[in-house]
Amino acid sequence: MLLIVSLLASGSLAPTPAAAAEDVDGFLQALYQRYYFDTALEYLEMIKDSPLVDAETKSSLPFLYARTEYFQGAVIPDERQEEKEAQFLKAIKSFKAFAAANPEHPRAIDSLFEVAGVYQSMAKTRLALVGGEADSQRGEARDLLGQARKALADVAGKVTKRQAELLKNPASVTGDISVVRERLNNILVRAEYQQAEIEQELASTYAKGSGPYRDQLTKAAELYEEFFDKHFDLVIGLRAIVRAGQCYRDIGNVDFALSCFESILNDDELKKAKQLRGLLLEAIRAAMVLWSKQVDEAKTYRLAQPIYERAMRSSDLKLSEEDLKSPEGLAVAYLRASLSVKMADKMEKIKLKQVQQQREDIVELATASAKLVAENEGEFQPQAAVLYRKLTGEEIGIATEEPETFSEALRQAQILYQQWAVTHAALDEATGAEREKVEAEAAEQLARSEELLRLALSMAQPDTKSADVGDAYSRLTIVYWFGQRYEEAAVVGEHLARRYPNVYGASSAGDIAIKAWAKLLAAAQQRGEDGKFERQQIESLARYISKQWKGSEEAGDALYRLITFAVADDDLDTALDYLQQMPSGASRRPSAQLMLGPRLWRRYRESRQSLEEDARTALIDQCEQLLREGLEASLAGGSVNPTFGFPALYLAQVYVENDEPQKSIAWLQHDQIGPLTLLEAGNERFSQNQALVTSVYRTALQTYVKLLSTLEDDEFAKTKDTVVAMMEKLEQSSKKKSTVAATYTNLGKEIEADIRRRRDSGDDEGAARLSEAFETILFRIADQSGSTYGSLLWVGQTLQSFGEVAESILENLPTGPAADKQREKAELYYGKAVVAFEQIMKRKREFKLQDNSLTALKIALAECQLGADKSGDALVTIREVLQTHHSYPNAQRLAALALQADGQYKEAILGDGDPPPGAQANTKLIMGWKRLASVISSYMGRKPNDARYRNLYFEAHLGNLNCLVALAKAGNQKLFGVAKRTLDNFEKQHPDLGGEKWKPKFEAVRAQLP
Repeated sequence: MLLIVSLLASGSLAPTPAAAAEDVDGFLQALYQRYYFDTALEYLEMIKDSPLVDAETKSSLPFLYARTEYFQGAVIPDERQEEKEAQFLKAIKSFKAFAAANPEHPRAIDSLFEVAGVYQSMAKTRLALVGGEADSQRGEARDLLGQARKALADVAGKVTKRQAELLKNPASVTGDISVVRERLNNILVRAEYQQAEIEQELASTYAKGSGPYRDQLTKAAELYEEFFDKHFDLVIGLRAIVRAGQCYRDIGNVDFALSCFESILNDDELKKAKQLRGLLLEAIRAAMVLWSKQVDEAKTYRLAQPIYERAMRSSDLKLSEEDLKSPEGLAVAYLRASLSVKMADKMEKIKLKQVQQQREDIVELATASAKLVAENEGEFQPQAAVLYRKLTGEEIGIATEEPETFSEALRQAQILYQQWAVTHAALDEATGAEREKVEAEAAEQLARSEELLRLALSMAQPDTKSADVGDAYSRLTIVYWFGQRYEEAAVVGEHLARRYPNVYGASSAGDIAIKAWAKLLAAAQQRGEDGKFERQQIESLARYISKQWKGSEEAGDALYRLITFAVADDDLDTALDYLQQMPSGASRRPSAQLMLGPRLWRRYRESRQSLEEDARTALIDQCEQLLREGLEASLAGGSVNPTFGFPALYLAQVYVENDEPQKSIAWLQHDQIGPLTLLEAGNERFSQNQALVTSVYRTALQTYVKLLSTLEDDEFAKTKDTVVAMMEKLEQSSKKKSTVAATYTNLGKEIEADIRRRRDSGDDEGAARLSEAFETILFRIADQSGSTYGSLLWVGQTLQSFGEVAESILENLPTGPAADKQREKAELYYGKAVVAFEQIMKRKREFKLQDNSLTALKIALAECQLGADKSGDALVTIREVLQTHHSYPNAQRLAALALQADGQYKEAILGDGDPPPGAQANTKLIMGWKRLASVISSYMGRKPNDARYRNLYFEAHLGNLNCLVALAKAGNQKLFGVAKRTLDNFEKQHPDLGGEKWKPKFEAVRAQLP
């Protein structure tokens, strides 16, 4: 047989020691229930000297005074916070004083218990008034609950100590020791339960849905479950498992919550206990809400059926007349009816006769329950009336006569409002004439609801419950909103939010008011007005809501509205401040993050050159966090579409900037929102926008190029192929060649800068790998007909410098395969440089090149043509230069080199070509090495320290010698002697033969002489 021991939920747990004390306690309780606190205090004064009251009761009078003070404070409205808390503090002081002065008194421990209760009450007051100073109010409530926890720990410590004393010295107890032991044990049980209560209440000091909120409820649930496991045979133990279920419910753990509720609902013996009736109804009500949600979510009748059967089996408590007089009983009756109707709807399309018979039975029971609840005033009366109307088509629960009191008017309005909600929902499926009929019915219900709500508010009295007044204002706000009367919705909703912030629906009404003001703002702007007034109203109300209901969904929506205004004003710092105020779990937070992230990224790109390193790092880290968290939360919520590809692209760009190519690739290729994925799948938002196509491929190219510096050989080759493939896709998709060329140029310059950074930091291997990608980019730019003058010139000069470096390496290599490969590399660089320079030449009119620029370009082109082993082309180019700039030393040098490379050794020595315009008859267009050496010698006389002339002087003499040797080898053996004498004479003039740079080259010539 289950042992059920009932413990009082509040007040002293101590059995009163004498009949006189019981009379005192009983009389005081009766006075408290009637709020006769002054009478209670007078009564306590009167019994001080009464011979009818025993000594032990008289010794408890300070405790009873303190309890009266506590109850006095409890009935003071929360709005009078200072007065209420002053009374509570007075009670705490009195309880503590009594316990300190009478440590051995039976009521001493009760006093500490009461202290914990007072602190809990103070915390609840703080939480009820969370407003502009929300954080401090919550923090103070948390501190107060900490004090309550400490008081309970003191209780447990004193009880444990007293129990130990009883074991050592039972004789110290006067009276029945078993009674004392039971009393002490009951106190410990109650203290343990109250500790779990405090942990549950602590959750309310955090934003709903936040991590700390969920953690706190989980902790409380576990404590309640532990308590139930130890005290399942006590009423308070059963209450604990119900509380555990409520905690799990509030964190969304439906399975755990139902398991807790069913711990008592599936015990048939418990259902017979009358003293558990209220607790069972409470558990059924909570479980019914969860089962109802599960049936809603079940997609088919087959999936819903076991849930429904489980719910009906666990809640098969037969409701008595007494039950149906209680709010919990009526709630259970309505929720069972509502669940049954949902199940009947799931069964409607199942044509099996057996199923339809079951459905008829279910509907019959639901109809009876709905009628029962609709005929009794209570929380679910309006909903039950609507449900009954849905099932039968008949009106019930609403009086036809004009209401005469606030309560009557509000009740009629609530029922009509619920009926309107059902009718309004039916509009989604109605069409044609049926829709017109439904619209007319909804409009009529809405109008009558407004009349009744306005009537109710006109009859409200000073003592009318603020919750009921708030309910009327809340419904009226919604009525105005759906009636598209936005001015009234804005005014009434804001009035409720500001005037009755603590009533249910106030925050929602404030949210509707903001939306109504937003409608009015849009209308004002359409009329050509600035909408300044409407915007001010929105901002003021949004700031109020964000503070008054901090952490709520409405506060999140309000902050989002403020963020949109700040972003529109380009005030990103203010927008970020508002974002900081949004709780991490707010549904609007991801949208706000994805609104701010791209704008902050744009700010970074515009200002990165001027930012200090720390500021730059902080800004890009902020961009990354906003975009990543926003996208991750959106993906987790399941509400994503191709538009999320835009912030995913920005996040990929952030990772490129941060040198994290692997992360960039992950977002570019995300299977749902990856911009590269969407583009290659042909998504219109991406594939039809040329600028976006370019941006996606450019980011992908940057990413893969960055990746090259980190890969091993095999992966490097594959990724390099990917880079080339990406370039081809960009070129194929782009309608403007100039866009492609500009993309390559910008990318190339970024890579060039990255190569320098890596070399400066000692990462030569990474720099070398990037250089290969850099070459690929440069070659592409050189081949692009749409490249700009600047990009072509940059590419040509860069590739020319690559060729020069390759040539310098070649000079130090012995003849063989390595030298041949290096020569091919140099010729490749020079050849691509030629392509770039020739493009400029072809478009010289388009680029509007001045003579000086054109001349310099031709000289560079000739140098590269020579390097690419195209001496014939080089001669043609350089002859054009010499026609107008005959005396240019470098041009003459290139001409001689070209003749020499072309095998025209004699002409290379002595010169070639008709004289240029305006020159003397014996002047040759190309001076040749011999004449050039003489001319440069005269220059050196004027500028002996000019390294350019010095080098050209030695190069001209060397060229002359090389050509003599070449002619000698070709058959004119006498020229070996000429070459030897020339070299000997030159060495006499210049014993060092030009020093380290030139001497080895002259010695190489001597080595060829017989």
